[in-house]
Amino acid sequence: GFENRIIPKADSHKPEEPEKLPLITWFNHLSPEATTIQIEVEKQVRQGPPVDHRINPDWRERYEDLIWSLINHREFVWLN
Repeated sequence: GFENRIIPKADSHKPEEPEKLPLITWFNHLSPEATTIQIEVEKQVRQGPPVDHRINPDWRERYEDLIWSLINHREFVWLN
């Protein structure tokens, strides 16, 4: 259960950070590279955050399923 959710530090590693891309601003948004950069940003967003290997995968997946079901419940706004 809950006590065994965290994997010992010796057996785990932090998730890798996604590649940092240049920022697109009002001043450079018309350059051809801006489109390529924004497509890469979209890919990263669609992939979502990397899986955290510091938490037991079975526990993490069950927790994600619980959160998903609560958020997608039609009466979620009424839960306290």
